[in-house]
Amino acid sequence: MKKILLLAAFAACFAFTGCSNNEGGGGTDGNLVGKWELITDYTFEDGEWVVDYEYEAGEYAIEFKSDGTASTYDEGVEFPWGTYTYDKSSKVVTLVFEGETQRITVKTLTKSRLDADDGEYRVVARRL
Repeated sequence: MKKILLLAAFAACFAFTGCSNNEGGGGTDGNLVGKWELITDYTFEDGEWVVDYEYEAGEYAIEFKSDGTASTYDEGVEFPWGTYTYDKSSKVVTLVFEGETQRITVKTLTKSRLDADDGEYRVVARRL
């Protein structure tokens, strides 16, 4: 369930501990709202991030809506997902899905790239 929460979040969602991949000059623009297509997810094994899955174009996306809700997209089909909040100062996304809460740290958030993790799982996504 924890991995599903992360994927649904950054599934878009979400950052990298110990990584310095900053596309487009790095930093953050602070705008999580939008639709994000998953590129790659990783697991943390033996002190490093290992590729767990590489997504095909259009396979999976998440949309963070301005009303605090999120939807996932599986091959273009929308599934209302849950709610989220994003604290820009701490760079933490709090996701609530079916009564479970997960906190994910955003490491990179630019106009085109989102990297996030919860310490065990990491997701890289691009803005659509």
